[in-house]
Amino acid sequence: MSQPNVKDKRSSYHHGNLRQSLLNSAMEILEQRGSSALSMRSLADRVGVSRSALYHHFRNKDDLLAALAEQGFNHLNSLIENQDSQALATRDRVLNAVSGYLKFATEHAAQYDLMFGQKLWMTETETPFQRHAKDCFRHYVTLFESLQSKHEISHSEPPLRLAQIIWASLHGLAKLMNDDILTAKQDRDVLAQHLVNRFI
Repeated sequence: MSQPNVKDKRSSYHHGNLRQSLLNSAMEILEQRGSSALSMRSLADRVGVSRSALYHHFRNKDDLLAALAEQGFNHLNSLIENQDSQALATRDRVLNAVSGYLKFATEHAAQYDLMFGQKLWMTETETPFQRHAKDCFRHYVTLFESLQSKHEISHSEPPLRLAQIIWASLHGLAKLMNDDILTAKQDRDVLAQHLVNRFI
């Protein structure tokens, strides 16, 4: 079967799906070769569109990276929130939120590193991806508020502080697993269980 030429590819993007196609291709580059290999030129060549077409959707590379980070936090948020877990006991909801975080971090390591890269956070005003990150964090605050209101934990610390501690613990575990330092990825579920045991 013959491959579509560039003109054919461009014609397929006339229905509003170019932005997502760009994000999908940018994610492939990020996962395969890292953020240093991702450029507006390389992305345009990969998708088969002109570089000017990219600038209709992303102002520059940093804007593109921020969009990839926002997409990552949306995915992470869905794993943490997990609507199927709403009927579970609060402790099991915490376990699902912890497991969901580690699942995302270890299965999407390159995107995870991008999401928590310092450069994207060094902005004077809050960006959309930062707001999505805070939405993820609020799930943990809400869960600890629920645990305390039901007297299911003995910790008297403010839910905000407990959420910060568990998030820091998750981030540390994720980095250790992704870097293959001391902690094996196959122990992910066991570590999630032990972490929840420290809090509940």
